[in-house]
Amino acid sequence: MIARIFHNIYVTSDGRLTRFMRDELACHCGCGLEDMQEPCINALHEARTMFNHPILPTSGVRCGSWNTAKGGSVNSAHLDGEAVDMQSTIDLYALFVVLTKYFRRTCMYSQSQGYFCHSDMRIDGPKIWDIITCDGSFLFTDFAKHYKVPMVRDSINEVLEAT
Repeated sequence: MIARIFHNIYVTSDGRLTRFMRDELACHCGCGLEDMQEPCINALHEARTMFNHPILPTSGVRCGSWNTAKGGSVNSAHLDGEAVDMQSTIDLYALFVVLTKYFRRTCMYSQSQGYFCHSDMRIDGPKIWDIITCDGSFLFTDFAKHYKVPMVRDSINEVLEAT
């Protein structure tokens, strides 16, 4: 079900205002696509409430053309409004942990675009919590066991750059 919008703000399924604006989650190509799915908005609102710091969405729903331009897969959850990419100026690792509580699949990326989390509500396939670096992919549990460092934003960037 498509999430409702009230005065340019997304609303949860139980009627709470989310602090997420239609403009920040709409397709960035300017086509006007803004159909985020209600479960994704609900999870995003709960994650932001629990995280208690700014969450900065960088991508929400995408049209096919914009998804291709951004390097998204042909079956990307962004195409259906079931995914959001986001950053945090506080602690990306802490955001990653919070997102895993509310989203079915969450990945932390370290790529040329910078560091960000992708979360989606896709139900096809297994639940995934993963950290993907420039040099490949490994499971979050392996990451947590291997790197015993305080996970603040600067240290997580250093760890990801070193892998």
